[in-house]
Amino acid sequence: MVHFFPITTKQPEASRFAVELPAIEKRRAGLDAGRRLWNIFDEFNADIVGNSFYLEPEPPTGRFSKAFFLLQLSQ
Repeated sequence: MVHFFPITTKQPEASRFAVELPAIEKRRAGLDAGRRLWNIFDEFNADIVGNSFYLEPEPPTGRFSKAFFLLQLSQ
């Protein structure tokens, strides 16, 4: 099972569980470091890895650091 959390350029409302992505994490993930981006954690899609139409058998563009995710989980 894999969960997909959206990334948006629209600033979320204060009531949402969202985190603005730091520039270093945007660069690590292969995203545009010059744009303000938020990761929304109170909304997601789930999929089964072996049956997914969304996962490509290609190397990932980038990824967030483990330290970034652990920090978000601790808050």
